[in-house]
Amino acid sequence: IPSFNALPKERLVAALRAFRDDTRPGTVMSRIAKGLEDTDIEAIAIYISKDSPQP
Repeated sequence: IPSFNALPKERLVAALRAFRDDTRPGTVMSRIAKGLEDTDIEAIAIYISKDSPQP
């Protein structure tokens, strides 16, 4: 399972939208992301990318 912490904000947004829209396979993440609006996805991506270790 790849870690989201290693991804920049833009990739996190794309991944979460893909899970939500069923264009990226994932049983658990797809179910979790189904209820997310775009504003929720942006907020989550900002939070995770700020908490990520910088190279």
